[in-house]
Amino acid sequence: MDAYEDEITSFLLEKENFLLALDIEKHFEKAKDQLHRQLWEKLRVNVEGRLLEEGWSVELDDFGGENNVARGYFGLSILPPDRTPQFYLMFRVEQHAGPTYLPLYGGVTWTEVPGIAAAGNLISNLQSQLKEDGFTRSNEKWPGWRYIRGLSSRNDFLREYMERGDDLLEEITGQVSMMVERHSGELLRTNKYIQERI
Repeated sequence: MDAYEDEITSFLLEKENFLLALDIEKHFEKAKDQLHRQLWEKLRVNVEGRLLEEGWSVELDDFGGENNVARGYFGLSILPPDRTPQFYLMFRVEQHAGPTYLPLYGGVTWTEVPGIAAAGNLISNLQSQLKEDGFTRSNEKWPGWRYIRGLSSRNDFLREYMERGDDLLEEITGQVSMMVERHSGELLRTNKYIQERI
């Protein structure tokens, strides 16, 4: 251990400090989740403020229940205008907290896996455009996605948010806004094509 760790350990071994630390430990995970909720609320407002075209909306996942938060899941959807009731493509940003990491990623996703080839070449066009912009990962639900903030640890991410919250939010908002700005036209064309054929 280094001198700093020795100093903290000595501090915690004092009876009153140790008892206080035990009380804090009980509430610490809840405080972490509250920080995440705060970050995502601010991110929603920031992204909403940057949408250039009318009709788009930003929906934050419902964090009211403890299920999402308990398993470390957060996300928001950027919904296009003129959505079909069946399924459509949208922009999405998500964050999953594993035991030691906290990847933040985003891209274009289906509201549900359509299971059809209705979009044909237009999905290929959208995927090609996304790949050129670094959204090189894909699966049947996500035509294109990429990491926005790599695989940082949960505590490192929160430390960074506490130390430079506005800058971190601006960095994330900038990447999300750029994704929407560059690919909204192709996404809307693909959705329109699908709507006309189902």
